[in-house]
Amino acid sequence: MNCESPVGSGPFIVEKWNRGRNVIFRRNPNYNSAPATAKHQGPAYVEGIEWRFLADPTIRYGSLLTGESDVVYHIPAVNWQDANSRFKIVRHLTGGTPLRLALFSERPPFDDVRVRQAFAYASDRRAAVQAAFLGSLPYEGNFALSQSSPEYVSELSKSYSYDIEKANKLLDEAGWAERDANGIRSKNGKALIIRITYTNAFSPPDGDQVLQIIQQQAKAAGFDVRLQPTNQADFWAGKNLGPNDYEVVPLYWVAPGAEIYRISYKPDLNGVRNPFNPSRYQDLPLWDIIQKAEQAGDKAQRTALYQQAERRIIENAPSLSYTVLDVTLALADNVKDIWLDSGSVGEPVFSDAYFTDKK
Repeated sequence: MNCESPVGSGPFIVEKWNRGRNVIFRRNPNYNSAPATAKHQGPAYVEGIEWRFLADPTIRYGSLLTGESDVVYHIPAVNWQDANSRFKIVRHLTGGTPLRLALFSERPPFDDVRVRQAFAYASDRRAAVQAAFLGSLPYEGNFALSQSSPEYVSELSKSYSYDIEKANKLLDEAGWAERDANGIRSKNGKALIIRITYTNAFSPPDGDQVLQIIQQQAKAAGFDVRLQPTNQADFWAGKNLGPNDYEVVPLYWVAPGAEIYRISYKPDLNGVRNPFNPSRYQDLPLWDIIQKAEQAGDKAQRTALYQQAERRIIENAPSLSYTVLDVTLALADNVKDIWLDSGSVGEPVFSDAYFTDKK
């Protein structure tokens, strides 16, 4: 099977895969299909690459400091300022959607748009991002679309700025007016409990801290936020993800642009459930706009329709964003011309890379 014995047909060929430790690549001497954006054509300059698996962020960044590694992924937040002062940083923001909190909109409490909007106003996500990521990741308030997507409307990034008074007013209007001794709201005898199911598969390092901060912030408006950390294996198996198991799940979708709406906001149609719509947001007028955008032959018309859909998503708040999904590399001083592809994923390109004498 290819998954057991990968080969590679690009600038590098897989020579050896030491499971859990590294993959050894060697240069493909016959490579002649570099993209037009490459800095040169033909085989790669370096003889090979050792791709190491260093899951611990401190060890990973430390390997760059000691010279054991020449390039590392995902700089820890605590090392972000230091890395920028020492190394070249290369970053790409993926297209599609930013990191966002999908709000389960098919049943209470988030079936009421006022409660969804209240949760948005009650969480100071900008402050949470700054506290958790220490400047290594920016805040993103447009939860409908990534800022690297061509249809992105920048003014929407200012949506739902922290406003506890608006949150309280909306919850009162929605009937969640009673509070217990701890300040938690209730309606018809049922407490306003919000369960967040999450896994590190959909969260950058230090992402847990953002959720912990939001948990404390939302309590001031009367939300009882409960965190449900779930390991990747259990998460993919569906643990804590049943229709009655959660109210919020963090996620993202990577795509070139707003065409991702076809996946994440397609309603259930003809009795077929859309499993890729974890917010369970069923908006037929939105779906009509999305379909018209897909069928539009004129680019300007298509963009305008997608932006109409973008504004409708923001208005109805089936999800909330807090930061971007990025691909970031830190390069040692003697490594040149490693770059990230400008497509939706931002894959690293090593075929142009070379070393200088400087270390």
